[in-house]
Amino acid sequence: MTLLENETTNPAPQTRSELRAHEPKTNRRQKAVVAGIAAAAVGVGGTLIGAVLTDHDSIRNNYVEKGQLDIQLVGASPIELANAAPGSEVEMQFLVENAGTLPAKTVITAADIVGADLLGLTTSDWRVDDQAGTTYSDNTDLAGWQTGGLELTLPAHEHASVTVTVRVPETVDSEAWADVSDSATFDLSVDSEQLLDEPAGVAAAWTDTP
Repeated sequence: MTLLENETTNPAPQTRSELRAHEPKTNRRQKAVVAGIAAAAVGVGGTLIGAVLTDHDSIRNNYVEKGQLDIQLVGASPIELANAAPGSEVEMQFLVENAGTLPAKTVITAADIVGADLLGLTTSDWRVDDQAGTTYSDNTDLAGWQTGGLELTLPAHEHASVTVTVRVPETVDSEAWADVSDSATFDLSVDSEQLLDEPAGVAAAWTDTP
């Protein structure tokens, strides 16, 4: 077959479609991969333009431990004055100990008084000796202890020695003695409150009643 006859029988492709039809398959696959990579590169470039930079750090091992409010009475026993007469008195001593970790304000008051005239008990002495060697003392009638009483401040792990003396006045006459109750009872209430060691405006307080 001559060259002219061959070209007449199998003419060379002229259009783009005909050229692609005669293109090797391997070459077409390579071009498709290159085109995909180019498209992906364009997409990445668009994302980076709007990226936001971030960073992070932390403070670790933060620790909070609650304080303890623990007021204890050491060596306290009930006051007992039997067969009382004018001039009789009884003394009680005990320790008020702050066994906690927080400073505390402690108030000792009379509570649950039964027997309005209390056998004529009009005077109750108290004295406090703290660890610094300071002595506080006062006289007040037992009824007054319901609203006032003994107040002391105790730092953590310190104590104060309290002495309470209850007596029957000597100036009770026979008629008055006959009119008073035959017996009287009362409690010594010891209430403690945490001393606030917080910024102004903090009103919370813990309380402890032995």
